Amino acid sequence: HFESTEQLKTFAWGFSVTAAVVGVYAIVQKITGWGIPNLYWRVADTRRVTAFFGYPNAVALYVELVMPFFVGMFFIVKEWWSRAWFVFVLLVSTLAIIFTQSSGAAAALVGTAWIFFVARKQTRVWALATAVIFTIALVLSPYKQKFADEFLLQGFSGQIRTHMWHETIEMLKPRWFVGAGLAGYETRVAPYHELKHVEIYLYPHNLVLTLWSEVGVLGLISFAWIFGLIFVWMIRVTKQKKSEPRIWAGTIIAVLCIIFIHGLVDIPYFKNDFSVLFWILVAMALQVRYT
Repeated sequence: HFESTEQLKTFAWGFSVTAAVVGVYAIVQKITGWGIPNLYWRVADTRRVTAFFGYPNAVALYVELVMPFFVGMFFIVKEWWSRAWFVFVLLVSTLAIIFTQSSGAAAALVGTAWIFFVARKQTRVWALATAVIFTIALVLSPYKQKFADEFLLQGFSGQIRTHMWHETIEMLKPRWFVGAGLAGYETRVAPYHELKHVEIYLYPHNLVLTLWSEVGVLGLISFAWIFGLIFVWMIRVTKQKKSEPRIWAGTIIAVLCIIFIHGLVDIPYFKNDFSVLFWILVAMALQVRYT
């Protein structure tokens, strides 16, 4: 547990150092192709960075989960050099996500920012108007099919995910209460696997289906309860008069929104660093709640 909000700042500084290292390495990889394990990702025309991770989405998943802390710390710290540091880390983190070409991370960050703009009365009309204008422009744009392929699951990657979800649901029907068990997804879903030319992945690339498969209905309900409870707590804290608790609460809400949005098409939990981050977030929420 955390004993003071000063410890939250220490963790945020730590996150910024790791994100800076990952981001700078990702930029170097984008320029040079060094250290990218997959040949397709390494080729300049199709280059996707992996940094210290084994695949591009892992970079995006980690960096996006800690980026809200940099925004929060920018408003908390007072020294110009501290603010400059967090601006720098935000910049290299954003570039790292762009260079991974992760549509899920892009949607999660843009969606979370839009939710915050809508939530604020001062920016609500602007945010809603921007969404309408963007939608109209997209419909009339020659890139609308590319957008649909990436974000409406009409492309190759999206079709794989929809097939995967269908297979997972079929697998869960006779095991709806207990799921497949920890690390049991690959074995249990194999009889339902239809796309033989596509490998069976470790998880079904959806947070709800993955939790259901791994820990059953009770585990899914428990996770949802913790998730929802933290969200409600932080909403209440944002109504306080003190600015710093409000900033921390907003930061935690932003991370939860990112987890939820990206969790629709990926698993921002079942990897060691992501799961540890989630429980650190829970501990932070407890500290902010009872400050």
